[in-house]
Amino acid sequence: VKYLSTVANALAIFIANYRLYREVKETKDMYETLINTTLVGIAITDLDNRFLFVNNKFAEMLGYKIQELIGKDVLSFATQGERYKLIEGTKRRRRGISDSYEAQFVRKDGKIIDVLINASPYRDASGNIIGTIGVVLDITEKKRVEERILEEREKYKTMMENLLVGVIIIQDEKVIYANKVFESLLGYSQENVLGENFTKFVHPDMRNYLLENYKKRMMGLNVPESYIIKLMGNEGKSIWALIRAAVVEWEGRKADMVSLQDITSLKEIEETLISMANAFEEIKLAHTEDEVFNLAINYLSTLLGFSTVGIVRIEEDGNLIVKSKYLKSPLQISLDDKKSIVAWVARNNGPYYAPDVTKDSLYLKVSPNTRCEYATPIATKDRIYGVLNIETPQVDGISEDERMLVDLMASHIAVALAGLEYQKKLERAKSLQELMLHIVSHDLKNPLAVLQGYIDLMREMPSEEFLDSMESAIKETVDIIEKAKLFSRLGSEKIEKEKKAINIGDMIKECMELIAKKYPSAKIINEVGDIKIEGYPLLKEAFVNLMDNAFKYGASEMHINAKVGDYTVELRFADNGPGIPEDKKEIIFEPFERISKGKGSGLGLAIVKMIVELHKGKIRVEDNKPQGSVFVLQLPKE
Repeated sequence: VKYLSTVANALAIFIANYRLYREVKETKDMYETLINTTLVGIAITDLDNRFLFVNNKFAEMLGYKIQELIGKDVLSFATQGERYKLIEGTKRRRRGISDSYEAQFVRKDGKIIDVLINASPYRDASGNIIGTIGVVLDITEKKRVEERILEEREKYKTMMENLLVGVIIIQDEKVIYANKVFESLLGYSQENVLGENFTKFVHPDMRNYLLENYKKRMMGLNVPESYIIKLMGNEGKSIWALIRAAVVEWEGRKADMVSLQDITSLKEIEETLISMANAFEEIKLAHTEDEVFNLAINYLSTLLGFSTVGIVRIEEDGNLIVKSKYLKSPLQISLDDKKSIVAWVARNNGPYYAPDVTKDSLYLKVSPNTRCEYATPIATKDRIYGVLNIETPQVDGISEDERMLVDLMASHIAVALAGLEYQKKLERAKSLQELMLHIVSHDLKNPLAVLQGYIDLMREMPSEEFLDSMESAIKETVDIIEKAKLFSRLGSEKIEKEKKAINIGDMIKECMELIAKKYPSAKIINEVGDIKIEGYPLLKEAFVNLMDNAFKYGASEMHINAKVGDYTVELRFADNGPGIPEDKKEIIFEPFERISKGKGSGLGLAIVKMIVELHKGKIRVEDNKPQGSVFVLQLPKE
């Protein structure tokens, strides 16, 4: 019985222990199953950093089997640069400290993975620290995404920094980002911008408007995407900007991204254009060429700030006359001058910009302070009147916008000059009508009255001796009518024939033959040789008139010679007549101005002047020595 009792007790103890074993094993199996099926890696190491236990997930992370890891040093799987983290972690675990940190492991295939380790001290049943237990999470993909996000963010930040417009990002009405362009635009440093309410940088007149738009935009309401605003820069400087705004996500939150383009210069140009438009209207209403030039020079100086403005007028003889405030007297330049920017523009009828005149072979040094020059033609579609010239003391000191405004001014000067010419034509046409009326009502009356008188005499007493006088009166009438017709054609610039090559020497000989028939005793000495120009055939009329006038008013001899220049021919018709009184020299070329009453129609010298001017030439009268007059004609060769 005692034995059986002992056996029974032993069997009971065995059964109890077996049941306990089964419960422990079941619990162990359950925990092992849980540990091996979890989505995170679990590892236990001793104090020498050797693996005591790893679950399937941890082994899978490193690409090994569990048996290949047990007993191995955990440091051998870490990257060279990350081993110190594990060593320091082990030291903290020995002191009973738990923590979390990132590290990098090298897989069996050589690839590097990023992991997040949550480590705690591993204790025995007595509570002694015997190692480390760690939960390991593979964060390689997360790190890759984070790096991509950082790269993208840096890329966009770099892009925004290199934009030509200012960019700011606003959250909760505060500026949380501003690129360098925005800072330089307003003249602030970054520390003076970040964290500030964005309305600080808006002009007071527009703050409420922009704040209201910002709030509506953040609420998803309909507001303008772009508009023009006025900003306040450092030290109160006003800046006009075109802005565009849009809601974006920035670091996980809604934000307002605003781009700003500086249009201050455009606004200034707009204001200048308005002032220039008023200037153009005033220039068009000018009454004289000098008034046009003075107005243009003053407006370019005051509105655009140019200190050196010159207007070049193209003379009929081909010379250029430069008028400017900085010149004490007008400067004359030849159209063919090879060392002159304005001459080049006049020849080519196109603008010329010299950013640095010291490096430009065309520059004609006039002002010692000039470093930059721009010249543009004053021209209409059919004609060039001159050149508008601007100079500055700064290299490349005339902007493209300023050159555009100078071109506009030149164009309006040309329109004003064309208008003045048209006005002169209208006035000339009116004068021609009055002159023709004067001829009909006055000059034709004399020979017609003579004819009527002789007709009356012949009715009472027929006689052939009256016929010569009647014929002379008829010739005078025809002469007046022909001259009136020619004068009218010249005055209205209706010349049917085109220019052609003319030999002046031969033309003067033809005129001498005509004069010899009318004045047989007249002596003409012709020293004009074989000289050719481009001219109208009616130039002959001018020569005949000059010769006829001389002998009509008492000359017995005329001396004709010529002086040939590079571009012009000067003809001198010198007679030994009574001469021209000093008080008559300025008016003898006007219609109906006669030296002696009753002689001529008063149109001869007026016609001569008009013919010469038709050729873009000039005429003047001088005293001859010892007696008489010299009519000097300057005619261009072409």
